[in-house]
Amino acid sequence: MNQFSIGFPTFWRDYERIGHAVATEHTMYSTAGKLWQVAKDRDLTNVDKKGKEWDEDFRQWKFKDDPGESDRGDVGSISFPFWKGYGEYNVSWKYDKTSNIYQRESGGQSHTDLNNKEQLKAKNGVVVFMQERSLNDAEKHLLYGTKGTGQATVFMDGKKITGTWEKKDREERMIIKDSKGKEIEFTRGNIWIEVLPQGTGVSS
Repeated sequence: MNQFSIGFPTFWRDYERIGHAVATEHTMYSTAGKLWQVAKDRDLTNVDKKGKEWDEDFRQWKFKDDPGESDRGDVGSISFPFWKGYGEYNVSWKYDKTSNIYQRESGGQSHTDLNNKEQLKAKNGVVVFMQERSLNDAEKHLLYGTKGTGQATVFMDGKKITGTWEKKDREERMIIKDSKGKEIEFTRGNIWIEVLPQGTGVSS
């Protein structure tokens, strides 16, 4: 279900953003409500032609409740670059122990929502390190190896956890594990996943 096969009015271009420092392909929008309506019109449901529900074998991530403030860590920030020479994309997450929330900075400035101007926040952060390669178009597009295994860094509850990620095939759920091979239980709330080239340093 994409803008090329469906088009307007399900998808629309925000012309107020064109001409600003943003790529044109980042000005196309839709809403969940409009997409659900298209699915209904096309008789698309959670059941396939063989009568199997799409989530029958779905593997959920594990979650836990917030720990008490005294059980939270003191890793106050975590930062990393995406690529050498592109400092305007350097990321930093600042941890607020009282709320148990991470606030995002990009290029040394608060990363804010365009619509409400609020700083972007996350309850959990996951950095996965993947093999990066160029699409042979002067590095305008990059490809990442999203299947297999690799290193991962998780930050939550004021703690930095070094572990691994694994994803058997395209349709499998990516699973994040700690250094002992135990699947990580995320703190209940949103999760922000960032993909970095293998070998990129993460500071805390």
